[in-house]
Parts: sequence; structure tokens; C-alpha cells
Amino acid sequence: MALLALLTAGAVWVFVRTGTKEPSAPVVTTVQSLTKKFTERKEQRYLLLPDSTQVWLNAASSLEFPDKFKGNKREVYLTGEGFFDVKHANNSPFLIHTKNITTTVVGTAFNIKAYPNQKTVIVSVSRGKVKVSRNDQLIATLTKGQQVKVNNAKNKDSVIEKEVAVEKINSWQQGDLNYDDIAFEDIIKDLQNVFNVEIQIEDPAIGQLGITTSFNRDIGAQKAVAILCRSTNRQLVNKNGILIIK
Repeated sequence: MALLALLTAGAVWVFVRTGTKEPSAPVVTTVQSLTKKFTERKEQRYLLLPDSTQVWLNAASSLEFPDKFKGNKREVYLTGEGFFDVKHANNSPFLIHTKNITTTVVGTAFNIKAYPNQKTVIVSVSRGKVKVSRNDQLIATLTKGQQVKVNNAKNKDSVIEKEVAVEKINSWQQGDLNYDDIAFEDIIKDLQNVFNVEIQIEDPAIGQLGITTSFNRDIGAQKAVAILCRSTNRQLVNKNGILIIK
């Protein structure tokens, strides 16, 4: 009985000491503010990031980045399309986030096309090596002249890797528009950004057709859309500046 009483007293003592322990000081976290740069339709923009990484933003795109990269990684957030020439840093990988797709590099040059209203995210490498992940799962490791196309639709799980011509990866900077098996409707959305014009598709059935074509931006919106119409046996009508595909 004496032993039981002693153990009980000890248990109560521990409980009282634990229950009256003063709370620890709150942990204060610092949220780093981000700078956001963007382009309008028909506009391109050159950016020099704090680490001397160079970025070329295509039309209707945005990039968010900190005023100074801190810690053991450099992170930015891209919407739309951009070509990156990343400053090499062995101990500080460069991460580009585009929704649930993350592209990780150390020092290389590559292009990312990730418009939120288009079906695919496309990463193409012109120099070095990049790793592409979706929801923290590695889906591709790419080197010079390689590309991965990831379907962005919720009901799809398609990842396609292929070889690409290096000179075409960032040819949009010189006004060359190249499409390789891209959905018709995604090309139309792209042209709306490039030319700042409204384009309507009357028959939604053609929107899913995979199209391979190329042309220079200098030909103008109407001629570019006319090429697409000829390839799909459709008629183009210009109604008060709105291009209508019938």
C-alpha cells in the first residue's frame, strides 16, 4: 500500500508540473515578398533576375520572383511561356513552378510553355539538363534537344517525350511560330495572344484536332488563321475585325 501511494503521488506530481508549464514563444516566420512582371497580348519582355538569370517572356505571360534569392534554392512562378537562361549555381538549384508542374535546373537554357487555358505544358531544353516533376513526382529528365509534353487536363495522364530541333525551341523570339501536333484550339488561343485579336471557332469538333504547322508572325493574324483553315477544310470570315472559323 505504501508503495502504491508513493507511485500515485509521483504520478500526480508529474501531471502538475506538465500541466503548468509555461507556453513556448511563438515561432515567427518571414514571408518573402515577390515581384510580378507580366506581358500583355502581342508583347514580349526581357527580364534579368537577381541571380543574373535571363528570362524572355512571351505574350500574355507573367513571372513572379523575389527581390533576392535566399537559402539553398531559387524559386520562381511562371504563367504562360518563357525562355530561361539560368545562372549556374551548384548549391542552389533553380525551380520554376507552373501550377502542379515544377522544372528544376542548376544552370541551363530551356523553354517552358504553360498557359493556364491550354491543354498541355511543354518543356524544351536547348542546353544542359532539367528535371520535370508533377505533384513532386519526377516524370522526365531532359537534356539538350529533348522535350516533354504533359497533358494538363484533369481527366488525362499523358506524358510524351520527344527529340526537337534546338533552333526551334525559342524561335518565337524571332517571330517564328512552330506547332507540332498541337490541338487546333490551343493554336487559336496562342494566336490570340500573339496578335491580340479575337478568333472564334463555330464548330467545336475541330478544336481537338492535332495540327502540325509553322509560319512567321509577320504574315499577320488573318493569313495565319487562313493557313489553319485550309489545312482543316474550313472557311474563314472576318466580321468587324473578329476572325470566325466556320
